[in-house]
Amino acid sequence: MNDWKEIRKDIIKAYKKCSLCAWDCRIDRFHEEGGCKIGSRSKIFFDGILLGEEISIIPTYGIFYMGCNLDCIFCEFGRCFERPWRSQRMSRDAVGARIVSRKDYFRTLSFVGGEPSLHLLSMINLLAYQDIGASSVKVLNSNMYFSVQAREILKEIIDVYIADFHFGNDNCASILSGAVEYCSQVMSNIKWALEAGKQVIFRHLLLPGHGVCCFRKVVDYFKEAPGAQFSLLTNYNPCHRTQGNATINRRLSAEEIERAERLLLERGINTETSQAISYKVNDDPGDEFHEIIIDKEGQIIIPYVTREMLLLAGELVPEDKQVRKRKKVLGL
Repeated sequence: MNDWKEIRKDIIKAYKKCSLCAWDCRIDRFHEEGGCKIGSRSKIFFDGILLGEEISIIPTYGIFYMGCNLDCIFCEFGRCFERPWRSQRMSRDAVGARIVSRKDYFRTLSFVGGEPSLHLLSMINLLAYQDIGASSVKVLNSNMYFSVQAREILKEIIDVYIADFHFGNDNCASILSGAVEYCSQVMSNIKWALEAGKQVIFRHLLLPGHGVCCFRKVVDYFKEAPGAQFSLLTNYNPCHRTQGNATINRRLSAEEIERAERLLLERGINTETSQAISYKVNDDPGDEFHEIIIDKEGQIIIPYVTREMLLLAGELVPEDKQVRKRKKVLGL
């Protein structure tokens, strides 16, 4: 059994002079907010079982936190951060009770954001609820822009890291997210996680117009991380503040996706396995919260792929290979 109380003491100490990420604000989060605009009390804008993540971690119970230490102009959840009414401060017991009640319907517990590594106090409080953390594979879906101080705490909590490696060079990272020394910071943390014996999934969201400067460079970085898995996302949707950037204010072309997939094939990089998963997905009572977005071009976007949304996607786009793959491995 993990000593959640001792880990919690370390987190409280870290919050009092916060340097949990690369910005190194050193403020007392119990009385102030740093550049991430997060104090000591966390907000959640969604929690529930998801089936749209990487196959090696689904079904996963996702907990989505408000706030981030990057400012990506294409952030899929930027609308949530700009609309505070979408989130709430939920009690540890309320979220914990929901997780415990559905423990037979998921196999991993995912902390998502925003940037979840900024919410360590909320995470540890939740994991201590009926000792949820002891019986769950814990996933951090992170931008990997955290510090050495954060590593010391995360190594006691997290089993799997989904590393959202968005940019292949510091210039693009600065322009699109405001980050500094991005690539060295992210790669340092990825290598640390691998050396610590953790599972790492290298996830890259293919951006329009950034195939050479970012995607190819990220693939090169991947070769420096033996033991990691690669996950390519091609579902980019121009949103948030992309109107001011003509390069990424559009969807990916079929040619861009084909070139990226061909490069991975040429480099001998496999992106996902598709083994059958034995979980009670069909018996899951499901989530009450569902969201579908229809953009100005008539494109349908499903931010949270719950069981009901995956089944709906199967009816709307039965030819989609990602939808078909997930339905197959989950027995839906």
